[in-house]
Amino acid sequence: MSKPIKFGTDGWRGVIADDFTFERVALVAPLAAQVLEEIYGHNAEARTIFVGYDRRFLAEEFAQVAAIAIQAAGYDVKLSQTYAPTPAYSLVAHQQQALGAVVMTASHNPGKYLGLKVKGAFGGSVGPDVTELNRSSTQSTSTQSRNAWNIRVF
Repeated sequence: MSKPIKFGTDGWRGVIADDFTFERVALVAPLAAQVLEEIYGHNAEARTIFVGYDRRFLAEEFAQVAAIAIQAAGYDVKLSQTYAPTPAYSLVAHQQQALGAVVMTASHNPGKYLGLKVKGAFGGSVGPDVTELNRSSTQSTSTQSRNAWNIRVF
C-alpha cells in the first residue's frame, strides 16, 4: 500500500514506482493547477500552466501524464519539448503571465526519487499557504478516490 501523499516546501516527492506513480501524478497535477488558479488566477492573463521536467529517470513521461491530466481539468497546458532546470519553468510562467508551472524533479534527493514541484505565477516557489491548500485538496481527493474504488466483487 502506498504512503500518503505529503506536500513539502513547494511540492511532493516520493520513490519512483513506490509512492510516486503515474496514477498519483494524474491525481495530484490537476489539483495543483486548481490551487494555482485559486491563488494567482486574478493576476493571470489565461488559464495556462507550464509543465516541465529535468533529466531525472522517467521525468519526461511523468510530465506528459501531468500535462494530460491538467488539460483534462480544463487548463491550457504548455508542455516543455525538452528538459530544463526548474528555475527556467518558473521564469517562463512569470514572463508569460501564466497561473504557474508544475515541474517533475526531485532536486537534491537520491536518484530513486522524483517529485512534482509547484511554481507560482510570480516566478518562484510557492509559499506555505499554497502548500497547505495542495496538501488539504490532495488528502480530500485521495479519500474520495479510495472510497469510489471500493467495489465488491461477486
